[in-house]
Amino acid sequence: MTLRAPFRSSTRKSRTQLGPTTHSTPTSDSVPVKNARSNCPTASFSRASPTIRRSRDFTSDTSPLSTRAPVRPTSSSGRDNRTGMYGFDRTETLLDDPIAVLFVDDDQRWAGYLSQRLQRHEPELAVTVAISPNEALQQLQDGTEIDCVVVPDGTSRIDGLRLRERVRETEPNLPFLVVADRRSERLERVAATDPATTYLITGGDDDPLSLYVGKIASVVDRYRLRNLFGELETQHETLTEQIPGAVAIVQDDTFVVWNRALSDLSGYDDSQLNTMYPVTDLFHHADQSGVRSKLLDWYESPADQGHDARLVTEAEAVRHCHLTGRPVTHDDSPALLVTIRDRTTQRRRKRKLEWETELNRTIQQALVDSRTRAEMEEHICTQLCTYGYDLAWTGTVDDTEIVPQVVAGDDQINVSSRTFDIAGRDDAAPSVWAARLREPQFVNDLTGLLDADWQQRALRAGYRSGGAIPLLYEDVFYGVLAVYHTRLEQFDETERSLLRSLADLLAFAIHDVKTRQALSSNERVTLQLNVEGDAYYLTDIARRVGSRSGQFVVHGTTRHDAYRTRQYVTVDGVPIDRFGEVARSHPAVESVTEINSSGTTARFQLVVTQETPQSRLATLGALVNRTVVRIDGAELAIELPRSIDVAETVNHLAQRFDVSTESITDFRSLPPTNNQYSPADIDSFTDKQEAALSAAFHHGYFEQPRKNTAEEIATALGISHSTFLQHLRVAEQKLLEELYGK
Repeated sequence: MTLRAPFRSSTRKSRTQLGPTTHSTPTSDSVPVKNARSNCPTASFSRASPTIRRSRDFTSDTSPLSTRAPVRPTSSSGRDNRTGMYGFDRTETLLDDPIAVLFVDDDQRWAGYLSQRLQRHEPELAVTVAISPNEALQQLQDGTEIDCVVVPDGTSRIDGLRLRERVRETEPNLPFLVVADRRSERLERVAATDPATTYLITGGDDDPLSLYVGKIASVVDRYRLRNLFGELETQHETLTEQIPGAVAIVQDDTFVVWNRALSDLSGYDDSQLNTMYPVTDLFHHADQSGVRSKLLDWYESPADQGHDARLVTEAEAVRHCHLTGRPVTHDDSPALLVTIRDRTTQRRRKRKLEWETELNRTIQQALVDSRTRAEMEEHICTQLCTYGYDLAWTGTVDDTEIVPQVVAGDDQINVSSRTFDIAGRDDAAPSVWAARLREPQFVNDLTGLLDADWQQRALRAGYRSGGAIPLLYEDVFYGVLAVYHTRLEQFDETERSLLRSLADLLAFAIHDVKTRQALSSNERVTLQLNVEGDAYYLTDIARRVGSRSGQFVVHGTTRHDAYRTRQYVTVDGVPIDRFGEVARSHPAVESVTEINSSGTTARFQLVVTQETPQSRLATLGALVNRTVVRIDGAELAIELPRSIDVAETVNHLAQRFDVSTESITDFRSLPPTNNQYSPADIDSFTDKQEAALSAAFHHGYFEQPRKNTAEEIATALGISHSTFLQHLRVAEQKLLEELYGK
């Protein structure tokens, strides 16, 4: 703790001023800080610092404060033995962490191609692509960890040096690599005056990948080395501030010793705190008598609980603080050691969380009451505006644009009467970034972006911050939710978490409505699909078993939990022991339970950690009636509501599996009568109830005699006997009510 004792006048006892620790001149007892590669001393701090007590050197490998760089093996020549895969001796980076690179180029295909090549050849590089300056600024301002920015020199549509100037306003030391096809006076001047900027001239005979990696590693190495020296210089100062909050010794109703945190919290300098009398003047006038009473109590009862009071800063801002105290002796006289902890942020967060809880409750109820997507989105946007946002809207997304659907609040920028171009015309709109990247985007200060049409519109309307969140459920993209506020810095971590949760809730509700509508439709399409390759674990098992005459039939697929899937599979024409052996050794299979067997036929329950074609199709409301798996692949018979796009369904499956379409057939089924069952009738089942009912059926619980007991099925599900029976009875009751209750 850096303690300050004020200068006392001649009418009071003199006390020694204790200032912050300073660096001493290196002596023979100094602790050197070395560069791990050159072993040259670069900085030193005195071991005799009066306010730091330590039992080991800063550079001790066992010290929790150690920042010593790892020493690489070197050859007899002293050169680093680690050689890059391009055949050149790379400068070893100071830290072993990967290098995060932001690659900025308006040619998206070229940028993506080069980034992939760099990452394939150098695994330490993690490359993110931005196709415009504003997108790059947003990623930097959004807290994305970036070690180096690679930009063109300005010969393309993007002026990399201008982008660098803007970034330097907030990130003065972030490394930049400027790529150019020729030297220029402007480029060399920037590189000469800014040690965190270097450049690369392309077009020579050298391997361009080697040049990129070498330049990036070199500039990042220098950047991390400077940071390390800065951390060492402040390390001793950090040790003096271990006590949380502001700390002061109070004696004779004055501050006699205090730490720097008290000055930072109150805004008063040392001379002001020295002359403040009584100390209760630091607090709100309405709280001063309570503080005085508590100070007196602490002299008598050191174990007494703390006290809450409002501290008024020198700038007349109010901070909500918690005070604790205990008696001490100072200069052979009684005194109090008082700790003041600022709880203003926690207090605001608590109030905000209470309001957010109410917002969540209101929105969840609104979603329950809604029957269409438009109604749900209307409720969400209206509630967000009631919560404090000036504008909230949702939109659907196709390949090229966002089409607003529901708009609430003060629409001064005419969102409802326009569309947004994803390709780049509306560069400064967070909704465009969210739609293109499928990630939440938050801009806490719209003025910090480079001038763009949408940004200028928003600023003229009075908006100062904006955000957009993609509506995604089970990899299906339903659109975006966007919000704007007239206040800067609107999106702290709590606010971002709230908006992400609301977007997830809305996406799930949209999915649920679409699924209900699809399942209740009696106009349907049947598909015959083939799934090949090893992406589906059962086709991989069939290949490993190696029987051309055998087959596996999947009778049911249910969710085991959030990360695992349960499938019921009949094995026919394959040695049962061989199937069990291969299945248990497969990396995707967590458990194998043999339900029953007869000759060469057996039924198994498999719990897998891998996504299956059936579980992926279920997210779109598709019903997989039958799956037959053989050594050459899996055949799926699928039933789709006519309202679901067939191409979208096949493409969704093809994102994960190698799929081909055998046939497509339209048909119209009869609507269910009172004694007919349809999948739409069981939408009230919970996952656990559906799992219990499905397991009971596939394990032969309803057969006579029973193939498996309730206890055996419960063991297979990993739940207790009583829990299984409870879920089963509730599911049976719901099913019977649907069949006969009407």
